[in-house]
Parts: sequence; C-alpha cells; structure tokens
Amino acid sequence: MHKMSLFELLEFVLESIKVIQKRFLSIDTSDDFLKDDNGLEKLDSIIMRIQTIGEALKNIDKHKKGFLESVAPSEYWSNIRLLA
Repeated sequence: MHKMSLFELLEFVLESIKVIQKRFLSIDTSDDFLKDDNGLEKLDSIIMRIQTIGEALKNIDKHKKGFLESVAPSEYWSNIRLLA
C-alpha cells in the first residue's frame, strides 16, 4: 500500500467494507463459498479485502498515534490488526 493520507486510508477502509458487504449479498451459508470456483473466488477476494483493511489500520496507527484509540479501545483494534 503506497503512502496515503489519513483521509485516503479511512476512505479505503470504508470502500473495502462496502465491497465486502456487496460480495456477501449472495452468501447464505459458509457452504456457498465452497460449492464452486465462483464461491472460492468470492471468499479469496473477501479475505484479501479484510487483510488490506488490517494493513490500512496499521498505517493509520503508525502515522497518527492515538487516533484509533480515540474511537475505540486498543483491544478492539489489536484484534482487527491481527488479520493483516
């Protein structure tokens, strides 16, 4: 992820969440991911988005210490950042 401003990082996180929500629309159970290649591709793309959200949060924390903790406790963010 290239150097992005705080605003760009937050925008990226929000856009990624919207993409994940959209990709989940046709998923009713975990088996929907496994039934064909389309489901597996959808799973892979969701996982990749989740990973990049974690990376973006690490970058936010690195460049703007205390920003994330002003929104929620550090334990909340540490669980999310583990995904990256």
